[in-house]
Amino acid sequence: MLRANESVAEYIHAAHPKIALLRRHSPPKADMMSRLISSFETLGIQLSSSDSAEVNRCIRETADGSLDRLFVLGHLFAKPMMRAEYFCYEPESHHYALNIDMYTHFTSPIRRYVDIIVHRILCATLGYDKLPGWDTLDVR
Repeated sequence: MLRANESVAEYIHAAHPKIALLRRHSPPKADMMSRLISSFETLGIQLSSSDSAEVNRCIRETADGSLDRLFVLGHLFAKPMMRAEYFCYEPESHHYALNIDMYTHFTSPIRRYVDIIVHRILCATLGYDKLPGWDTLDVR
């Protein structure tokens, strides 16, 4: 599912960069993350927040198989995280939480209207339908 969303994002962005509806997740708030890491260091736990894969690795290692610890660590690390957002035609498209460059919502058109918009753009890109007469502001 994630790979499908990533592939569709790359495909529609390559064909129609001004109206490709994408989703990004900015890196966590630096000050909150550094305070969290400092708190863990006082407990003798070394953590790194260089990217989301590293954060996940640190959480799993620190949890050491305990579901309770995993739950608490996941909750603590969620606090400094930024909210994901939809956008189109902006240079920064990296999705921090998934650690991928381009992402959209495509796989759940029954429950998300955004997915329907992405489906319409993809269908037009593949030649199945006419491209909607949208500009960047319409999609936003």
